Amino acid sequence: MKRFVNPFLACLAAAVCLFASCEKDDYWVGKAEDPEPEQVAVDDALILLHSFLALDESGKVTGATMGSYDPQRSGEVAITAAGYKAALALLKAAIPAEADTQEQDGQFVWNLKDAAGKTQGQLVMKPSSAPGEVAVAEVPSCASPLTRIVFKKPLLFNAKADKYNYCDELDPFYLGAKIRIETGKLPANAIMESELGGSRSYPHGKGDFIVIQEYEYGVHNGILLRLENEDYNWFTESSADIMSHFHRCSNLSDLIVVRNILAANPAFLSTMSTMGMASWDNKFMVHPFVSNEFYRWHLKDGGGVEQLCVFNWYYKEALLYHFYPYEWKGKMVVVINHERNVNENKTD
Repeated sequence: MKRFVNPFLACLAAAVCLFASCEKDDYWVGKAEDPEPEQVAVDDALILLHSFLALDESGKVTGATMGSYDPQRSGEVAITAAGYKAALALLKAAIPAEADTQEQDGQFVWNLKDAAGKTQGQLVMKPSSAPGEVAVAEVPSCASPLTRIVFKKPLLFNAKADKYNYCDELDPFYLGAKIRIETGKLPANAIMESELGGSRSYPHGKGDFIVIQEYEYGVHNGILLRLENEDYNWFTESSADIMSHFHRCSNLSDLIVVRNILAANPAFLSTMSTMGMASWDNKFMVHPFVSNEFYRWHLKDGGGVEQLCVFNWYYKEALLYHFYPYEWKGKMVVVINHERNVNENKTD
């Protein structure tokens, strides 16, 4: 039988378990989690929005998480794609595997649903015959301020694309490469994005990361992934540790992309195992845009978001970085960044 808990009482109980007794470690030994944990439903519109646009805390658009964003074309994201097949693959990479989709009459449709399972609208993608375009995906109003996703043909002669896709500084970041994230251990000509602002902190986790996606100009950033082996217990971690995990955790839309990449590339799983990473068949901490609370998500099967609370308390960390080449102080560097909202038009 499923248990329903008043959110206030649940948080109060969690607080008591965290802070009230020095015997809390022993209290939870041998206790079993809820075998049928309550799942937190997330609107498809939120996943769609955050898969393509980056927003600040006030909801203002700060850039694109894939492709590029032009403030003069409100709500529109432009992504370079070689053809319709490539464009469709890019779109599917950001969609949950269990999404309600269909392909018919030469178009792709995603039937979006809200947390209660009610229809929110349809994303409809069709080939485009407009000059310079491959395809266009029209986005329903529920995903506002995102309005359209335009897939553009690559330019035949694009010096900037060649400069950023094939620069020597990207050579260490090939698919399956191991990248060490630690002070003084980054590849040559690589920096943390925080250094652009003068800080040299590494707030998002250290260790050996694997490259699971290469950088491609006008399409997407590269992705570095590390799945931590340590199992944390909500009730035995200090509040400071839990908050540090929370600030390191990835958005659900990021981990959906990671899940789809890993599912399509089983060789990565073997490499990650030899590197000592956790299996992807685990529940990892995520922030699913719902509120500033703590959740976990089963990476392998996408078995739903569960709140880390009284009846669900074990979780692992999925550490994720993005990288991109950038011309800085007269030379090319590879910038490693926790967030996907990369602004490649920074000034020195």
